[in-house]
Amino acid sequence: MENINLQLQHINQSIQGLRDELLAETRSVRDQVDSLSDQFQVFRDEVGQFMGIQRFTVQQRNRIFRNMNQKASLFEPLNILMNDDGKIPENFPVTKSALSNIGNAQLNYLLQFYGIGLQGNQATRLRKLCAHLGA
Repeated sequence: MENINLQLQHINQSIQGLRDELLAETRSVRDQVDSLSDQFQVFRDEVGQFMGIQRFTVQQRNRIFRNMNQKASLFEPLNILMNDDGKIPENFPVTKSALSNIGNAQLNYLLQFYGIGLQGNQATRLRKLCAHLGA
């Protein structure tokens, strides 16, 4: 009987040792998760700052290109503006002359691409686009 009690005591000590190891490992994993969470937050903040800088440079670039487009003659190439995501539209009109002759579908595409409303008739929408492009 005493032998069984010693064996049970040994088993209990082994279980307690395993439980302590498991708790220590759990704490270690929790600390690693907390550290990764902190690192991820720093990364998210840095990405947010970068996106803000990129958006700012897109806005600067577009402002310069609008000014250049205002000075372009009817047949000089227009500078292509980016949207807020830094993308360039497909089939951008090459000149002010080409811009004044774009079809309704292309006009609507460009207005949507640049986030400009589609309200008004075609002439009104074209004026909105021209104002946005500086043309």
